[in-house]
Amino acid sequence: LITLDQAVELAYRNNQTQQSAVLALEQADEVVREARAARLPTVTTSATLNNIVDDGDTQTTLGGQIEATYDVFTGGSRAASIKAAELQREVSALAVEVQQEQLRLATATVYYALQEASEQIRINQSFVNEAERNLRDSRLRQEVGVGTRFDVLRAEVQFANARQQVIQSQSDERIARRDIARLLNLPPTSDVKATPVAVAEDWPLTLEDSIVLALQNRAELEQQLLTADLNEQ
Repeated sequence: LITLDQAVELAYRNNQTQQSAVLALEQADEVVREARAARLPTVTTSATLNNIVDDGDTQTTLGGQIEATYDVFTGGSRAASIKAAELQREVSALAVEVQQEQLRLATATVYYALQEASEQIRINQSFVNEAERNLRDSRLRQEVGVGTRFDVLRAEVQFANARQQVIQSQSDERIARRDIARLLNLPPTSDVKATPVAVAEDWPLTLEDSIVLALQNRAELEQQLLTADLNEQ
């Protein structure tokens, strides 16, 4: 039995696409460090060791050299390279956020499908119980002469339909469990159960406020703007 938040966290941890996005972000961090290292001078060292034999005596001399070089003028390429690496890092970070939001949506969709299927089993089972009672009462009424054969047949059809709906709901639940297990990268036979359906709160924002909030929070929009700056650099 897992909650929606637990399912989302499990999806973040097990989804390979999400792991690839995180790895790309780590690589972008390394590129930034490498680009910033260009602002430091390049240091090279060398050493020589000489042995001189003179009349049986050996004289050893050790020499060394340290050289530091630094490009004073690069025409702005060094600063642009650093800026481009930093922008690419931000783009990669937003890519992780985009992937997380898409994964959260996908997880919520299959989770709610599992919740609905489980609730439909409960609802349809109550229909079966009611249809069974109605069928039993119809048969009793026919036996005592106050009911007809038609009433019994109609009750039998209702009972059979209700049972078929339960069977269909059970099939839908098995499909929903396979879907969520596949998304969470769990074994197909995992017996995943969702929490009972809770009453949702009313959405507090107007349509206009919802659109403004979406424009502010959607990582894809910021990603496009940063990509434009990256191309400029």
